[in-house]
Amino acid sequence: MLSPKYTCAQCARRLGQLSRPARLSTTTTTTTRPSGIPIPRLSHTHTPPPPAARSRLYSTTAPTAVRGKGRAVVTREYYAQPKFSRADVPPLEFWEARARPPLVADLGADECLRTARAYVDAARKDGPGWRERLIAVKETPDDDGGGKGAAAAATTMTTGKTPLSAYVLHYVASMLWQNHAGQSRFLAMHILRTLTVLGYAPSLLTMVRLGLMSKRLDQPPFEPAREALERLMRRIGDGNGGRGGEGGDFAADACTLRALIYAAEETHAGDTEALRWLRRAYETDAAANAAAATAATTTGSGSGVSSADAPVPTPAAGGDGVPPFNPRWQWKLSFALTLAQVRLRRGELERARDAYAIAASDLDSAAGHLGLASVLQKLGAAGSAAERLASLERAAASGDPAAAREMGKRERYRATEPGLGRWEKRKRQVVADEWLAVADYAAAPTKV
Repeated sequence: MLSPKYTCAQCARRLGQLSRPARLSTTTTTTTRPSGIPIPRLSHTHTPPPPAARSRLYSTTAPTAVRGKGRAVVTREYYAQPKFSRADVPPLEFWEARARPPLVADLGADECLRTARAYVDAARKDGPGWRERLIAVKETPDDDGGGKGAAAAATTMTTGKTPLSAYVLHYVASMLWQNHAGQSRFLAMHILRTLTVLGYAPSLLTMVRLGLMSKRLDQPPFEPAREALERLMRRIGDGNGGRGGEGGDFAADACTLRALIYAAEETHAGDTEALRWLRRAYETDAAANAAAATAATTTGSGSGVSSADAPVPTPAAGGDGVPPFNPRWQWKLSFALTLAQVRLRRGELERARDAYAIAASDLDSAAGHLGLASVLQKLGAAGSAAERLASLERAAASGDPAAAREMGKRERYRATEPGLGRWEKRKRQVVADEWLAVADYAAAPTKV
């Protein structure tokens, strides 16, 4: 385990300081809300934002249809088309390999398979209002998991059929996205779009993030997700985003996502807006932690909320070296990495180093270790060579291909130093080969 460089309080305070604009520049168990409703994980929790060259946040005047030579029309309804069948639903073995921690701990493979098949059957029939009748999104204190409780009972009474849980469907889509066979990924996007239209915040944020990663967020198929994000941001801006399923539990993540979109422009104006939204994400999380701490101190005064149900501020990394899962700011790592990248583009190397240090030591990120090593090299401060090498080695050991490849080249160069004995030279060559093998393995595409 890597010893955290900062305590939790120091980390939070430093993140807040780093996100302020510069003066000279223009876990394996399911976490629940106090009501007992599980908070689902967002997809692509630790994926840094991709570079992109856009002059605007995203085009709101994109054409409703784009036709390429010899290609079908692509409209905003593209992901609403049921271009799949039951044959595209993976077998039980697929779900058994994925419906487990750390992704999810309260779902079974059988439930995921049944949910996927039921969704495919309903989507292919495409009856009037099938989404609203089939899927339970509204969350109540009586729910036993993201829409399985009172909303499910009400739907059962009116339709005679047990509805599907948005909570389960979100995880089904996340697992299907890992499968490259057939139309599984299209089915995953179809599910995410359905849940986005129904106002389910985790799926909305995930779909926007996928569009940003693929550099297709400004295209017509992602218009519903962009519009839903704008509605969510207005609720958060008005202070009304914390009611039920309207995104209160994901306000910090929504602000972080907005910052990622601006940062992807790689312009001065975009970076300025990105810093503003990163600051907003930090303040949102800080307010949530303060409210949680207040609630925790009143648990012994007859408030009716048990200390087990009360949310608590995110602690530092656990004893096993695994960063904790903060359900109310799941993209905190993206926050730190994006903050570092923006500071780096502005030439603020000291601030970039501090942000990377937090991503590395407190959040134990391979990208954070690699970024820290890169900034230390640019700073060239006295005595930083050893710290840079340690950061580079930690990034390589975490599976970063670029870091592993650099370590391999370094060891190969060291094997050519004059005066080495035969054994020492051979040992360094073997170590170099091992690092290069790690780099090749980490860079290879995942086969599902």
